[in-house]
Amino acid sequence: MAITDAAALDGKLAPPEARAEVLVIGAGPAGLAAATALAGAGLSVLLVDENPLEPGLVGLDVPLLFGGRGGAAMASPARLLERIAGSDPAIAAAVEAGVDVQLGVTCWGLYLPEAASRALPGPVAGLSDGRRCWLVGFARVVVAAGARDLVIGFDGADQPGVVGALGFDSLTRRYDALEG
Repeated sequence: MAITDAAALDGKLAPPEARAEVLVIGAGPAGLAAATALAGAGLSVLLVDENPLEPGLVGLDVPLLFGGRGGAAMASPARLLERIAGSDPAIAAAVEAGVDVQLGVTCWGLYLPEAASRALPGPVAGLSDGRRCWLVGFARVVVAAGARDLVIGFDGADQPGVVGALGFDSLTRRYDALEG
């Protein structure tokens, strides 16, 4: 007598909607460089990034690029993503190389078919664009999630003018804001 588990997922999962030889998570400089190089080597590449521009940087750039007004591009997330993609030569180069670039897409999980997940058809990534979720198959993954400015806590760290290393770098390189 065969015993079956009616709640088991075996044979019940929808297949991945797409498959890429390489999934790259993160559209910063490292992720874009990796995706472009891999596509140039003939591999199929899917590049996803939930925040292609840090929200804090959008706020910093509004006065610089839009004269203090956000306008329609800032009011619509889709329009903002379009503007970001259109103004970044590295994203354009990735698209030209054949990379499937999907901005505004979150990777919420990477899963391998192992003992507890043997129902999976192979390695899959869970993706979401805020409206829906789906699975994508992949053979290899590059995680280029980017840098975060982590400030070490000390007395006065919350005072105006105290910034982390990335904030300092942005102020000095991009804005030439500090002298001396």
